[in-house]
Amino acid sequence: GCLSWLETTCTAQASTRWWVASCLRYHYGRILKECKQFTAAHNDDSSGNAVPLSTPSPQLKLLCGADFLESFKIPGLWQEDHVEEVAGRFGLVCVSRGGLEPERAVHESDTLSAHRRNVFHVREWVLHSGTSSRQQQTSSSLTGSKESSRATANMPVDLNGYWKMISNDNFEEYLKALDVNVAIRKIATLLKPDKDISHDGDHIIIKTLSTFKNYNMDFYVGKEFEEDLSGVDDRKCQTTITWEGDKLVCVQKGEIEGRGWTHWVNGDELHLELRAAGVVCQQVFKKT
Repeated sequence: GCLSWLETTCTAQASTRWWVASCLRYHYGRILKECKQFTAAHNDDSSGNAVPLSTPSPQLKLLCGADFLESFKIPGLWQEDHVEEVAGRFGLVCVSRGGLEPERAVHESDTLSAHRRNVFHVREWVLHSGTSSRQQQTSSSLTGSKESSRATANMPVDLNGYWKMISNDNFEEYLKALDVNVAIRKIATLLKPDKDISHDGDHIIIKTLSTFKNYNMDFYVGKEFEEDLSGVDDRKCQTTITWEGDKLVCVQKGEIEGRGWTHWVNGDELHLELRAAGVVCQQVFKKT
């Protein structure tokens, strides 16, 4: 191809009502410019005369998660002409994960339905930096019971596993307390992220995975560190995580008063309490 670069600058900010279309127009302009330069540089014959190049026009499509399509149904979030431009002029490549049904979102939107041939569904998905539960099970069987016993000996609760969300109470109010803008809040409340947790003694990695955005937290229990929350609300905190009995408690010191969270396990359920400025959100995940 005539491009040697690939950029993914349309990230979480792309969820504002104007940014997606503007971002696509900008990058499509860059692609056309690069292609024209490539054509001019490579389509001269030996006599120096330009030779027409019969290649198809470049295409640019918005890569998104199945959850993102659901946002088109939120009243007042999108301008209809922007949806028309994104779906009609450019098109979408939608990655589906778990039990999400992007076809239903397309069917329920008149605009998306009219341009359904320009909406492409990808059913197989790839984790950016995690492993699937099936891969985890394979890895676990290879390490053997002796290593597993050693790893769990020093921890009050074993958090290892892949956990799927089953409930999410008061999440939008929690996001309001973090000053997250309304567009992001509306999309975030539609998500049902998974938790992929690797737990080895005092070293814990918690990966929060969704089709909209992933967030990884890698830490050692009892050691304070600077946490970059650009994937959440674009703040930084001095974070310390400790065990209080059988509960994993996080304190995030920063701009937001009383910020933190608590994880605990009850049977095959992982509970998460999120706190910020006096607001409490309760989430529950089930082990797969």
